[in-house]
Amino acid sequence: MARHTSPAAGVSPRRKNSKANNKANKDQKSVDAPDTITITGTGRGLGRELALKFALLGAKVACVDADQNSNEETVKLITTKIQGSTVKAYTVNVAATAEVTALAVKVEQDLGPVDILINNATVMVAHTFLGEQDHTIASTLNINLLGSFWMIRTFLPGMMKRNSGHIVAISSASSLCSLSKLSAYSASKWGLNGMMESLREELREHSNNKINTTVVMPIFINTSADYTKYINSRMPVLSLKHATEATIHGILTDEVEFTIPRVVYFTNLLKRLLPINISDSIKNIFYTKIILPPQEIQSIDPSRTIINKTNVAY
Repeated sequence: MARHTSPAAGVSPRRKNSKANNKANKDQKSVDAPDTITITGTGRGLGRELALKFALLGAKVACVDADQNSNEETVKLITTKIQGSTVKAYTVNVAATAEVTALAVKVEQDLGPVDILINNATVMVAHTFLGEQDHTIASTLNINLLGSFWMIRTFLPGMMKRNSGHIVAISSASSLCSLSKLSAYSASKWGLNGMMESLREELREHSNNKINTTVVMPIFINTSADYTKYINSRMPVLSLKHATEATIHGILTDEVEFTIPRVVYFTNLLKRLLPINISDSIKNIFYTKIILPPQEIQSIDPSRTIINKTNVAY
């Protein structure tokens, strides 16, 4: 089914998933929405907007989140706005392998085989390196990195059997340039990029592979004033609308990896080429600094709420 989208400004496409796609999609204005998409972290922010926009494109959407109430709000929002849409909510902790396994069975029963898997579930807790509890750091890695591992390992076999599918990781510009007070978050996103690159190389070993991968690396997204007021940056945060449009365009035109906005990719290249003292001086000018919220704010932070709900021991 033909759908329409416009190339999103500020997207920095790096490589297409194939030479054929590179030629065919060079000036592509229209795309085909797949039948079924599973998106994690749909209870708020980018995940919620991705679910809404893909439903508008006619896809069947499985909304996955550990927070049942917020996830059901997402589904209610979509079904109210889009009459006849097929959207279902699944309460799942992506860091728990048993729950992920059960999810895959349920989604296929309800919506059919998954065409696109979008690993978006993310927690981000600001902390000093020595000033955070062990379980918070472990849970950040479990949700942001291992959760994506478990989701891919569960949904990939079906895609390989059909030799069709698309796996997407919502990473971060912090995977290219780490920030102070985000050590656990940055580690999880650097790891996510490495995992996705290794996965792509493994898939490329199959001569007839038709499973695509995409890594999306946005800067901070303005999901709420409560969130952005603790970010002090010379670069403006992304609007949620722009981040959503750029992400969907990159996915549906089969980009392998891209940053939002494009300047992030090139500044990272420059950072890697320059001597470290010059690189540090540039970062001192074009800085992004994380401000630790007051304790009373930290206690009600959505990421900490999710961590408390999904603390999994390994």
